[in-house]
Amino acid sequence: MDNPQPHRDAVRRSQARLSLLMLHGARCRTPRIASVGHPCSSASKQCPGAHPVFPAPPACVSATQAQVATVRNATMYLMPFDVETFVARWSHAYHLTSRSNLPSIILSAGLENASTILTKAGRIQLLRQKRPAHVRVQVGCTEIVLRDQAPLHAGNVAFQDGWVFGDLVEALNGLVFFWPGDAVGPIAYGHRHFERYRLEEPAILRVPTRDLLTLNREIDPLFCRYNSGSPRYSRGAASPRGPRTFVTAAQFPQSPCHVVELTFPGPIRLPRSTEMGLSGTGPWNRLFAD
Repeated sequence: MDNPQPHRDAVRRSQARLSLLMLHGARCRTPRIASVGHPCSSASKQCPGAHPVFPAPPACVSATQAQVATVRNATMYLMPFDVETFVARWSHAYHLTSRSNLPSIILSAGLENASTILTKAGRIQLLRQKRPAHVRVQVGCTEIVLRDQAPLHAGNVAFQDGWVFGDLVEALNGLVFFWPGDAVGPIAYGHRHFERYRLEEPAILRVPTRDLLTLNREIDPLFCRYNSGSPRYSRGAASPRGPRTFVTAAQFPQSPCHVVELTFPGPIRLPRSTEMGLSGTGPWNRLFAD
């Protein structure tokens, strides 16, 4: 009689791999957001490289064969993206700031994160405290406006791996944020963010993504699949935040069309191709004089 043990072992391995893939979200959960240039705006239009919803196997195959087929199909799509793939999907990145910050941005040809600005201003007590309103700080002879964190509500967060609210605030303050987009405008999250501050008439920077990444090649960009500063309940569950909220491209569990935020730890430089406008759709003017 044949030994059934190798077959049982194969089944166990297949089940283990399938569980791992399901845990990491092998199937594409297409966000239903309407956005200029966003490839995941409808169920009928799928992002290039996105994870498809795998069809059910034929009823005639065994349960073991179905599991193996599902694992084989899923592993074809469960691959981290690289920066080149991200640039191909999102040609531009967008950043909102106060107009009063423009002179210092132009002078330094870069952007600093809130942690650096607060430390220079001697306001380190704010590194782990939420800003309910805009904060004006003095760095040397320059006044800098730091945007509020009003939408950041601890009650909407499911903290992971021992994080507390102060850890989240500190993590946000340590990053420079961009919304991904194309030449027409940012993704829907970015448009809503700009609309929230529209009456303040802020400045919006539009930067070619490739130029931004090339100029700051020594800094590993971090990607987030949430609007990290505005957690909300979804399907009755709080939004997760923890050490894996911001990850590298190699660690990101989905395709580039699922990226909501492009971030950089620490100060960054802005390329000469950076443009400035008063809305997310322009018109655009060169930020730096030639």
